Amino acid sequence: MSMLLLLVLLLLKVVKVDQVKEVSQFFIANIGILLIVPSISILDQVKLHEPMALFHFVWICVAAALITFLTTAAAVKITLMITARGKK
Repeated sequence: MSMLLLLVLLLLKVVKVDQVKEVSQFFIANIGILLIVPSISILDQVKLHEPMALFHFVWICVAAALITFLTTAAAVKITLMITARGKK
């Protein structure tokens, strides 16, 4: 939700790209480190020695990756449509 708000503010030129550029570059550069702690917490909760637990874990990871991919693709498509409409 916050990314949509940021997109709207950028499109309305309330927030300028230069204002968020440095922070966004920091997060992009450190995304791997930022995801380690949640990943370890998830793995700590999963009991992989139980029957079917590994299957469920892999299934959830694949489903989450697919949903993330499709959502990102849709967001990029919508953003390109909005920016193309604004340039006309």
